Amino acid sequence: MLEATLESFYLLETEKFDVTINLDRFPLLSSLSKRITSKKHYGFSISPLGKVVYHNKESITLFNINRYKHFRSVNQISWSEIYHNISQLEYDKRTSTTELYFSVNEKKVMQDVAHSFRLKYKKIIGMCVGSHKNDPQKRWPLKKFIKLSDIFSDDVAIVFIIGPDEKPYIQDIKKKMKKNYYIKYSDDIRKTIMNINLCDIVVSNDSLPLHISYSLNKWTVGLFGPDSPSQVAEKEILFKVRSYTKCVPCHSRTCKIGGFPCINNISVNEVADIINTII
Repeated sequence: MLEATLESFYLLETEKFDVTINLDRFPLLSSLSKRITSKKHYGFSISPLGKVVYHNKESITLFNINRYKHFRSVNQISWSEIYHNISQLEYDKRTSTTELYFSVNEKKVMQDVAHSFRLKYKKIIGMCVGSHKNDPQKRWPLKKFIKLSDIFSDDVAIVFIIGPDEKPYIQDIKKKMKKNYYIKYSDDIRKTIMNINLCDIVVSNDSLPLHISYSLNKWTVGLFGPDSPSQVAEKEILFKVRSYTKCVPCHSRTCKIGGFPCINNISVNEVADIINTII
């Protein structure tokens, strides 16, 4: 993994690679991809006229999904399978998953924190209450996260995993939580991953923490709103929950019927029942 520095760009332009995969259809990265010397190119590149083009036909699916809402609505292929197809890699939904790795120091920090929790609690449940700031329609109401958290016995630790976009939630959590809880705030993605790794079970909106959680092989309860759950790869440890309405998936940031019932009407008891089957 390279940082975005001049030295990194120089390395990419001077080294020779076996395979280059660019999954980003935007001109800047497509231009960079074209400048890399590689035996094989997959994904997107750029034409001499400055137009984004694709290297292989499998990339068309990703292009259409990103550009046209209709394709997103009818698509039944997970992102993981799409990326494998573009990269000409064999896909098996049982084994083809992302894996996350930690440094020796990160592992030591996580072991120390986990040990302190295990002295008090039999299970640790992470509550990932946010989503990208541009996608508030993906957020299950905070009051339902809090109500869910208060259901469990005192030997279950509740950890709210908070990022910069959810920072305003902290005061509400402190005011409304009835039982003991922990808040893990970080604006660093690596620390967020470490906080999620602390948990046995993670409840998350359809956002990055959901993908991190099941990549870490954590029991994951995913709460879905207007976007399609089928775009997240199936896995035994992942439970997909939504309140079905006839208009989903719409992949829209505005609700035609008002109130986004697809996410807001998910019941606390339904989520709690799933967690209780895991505990």
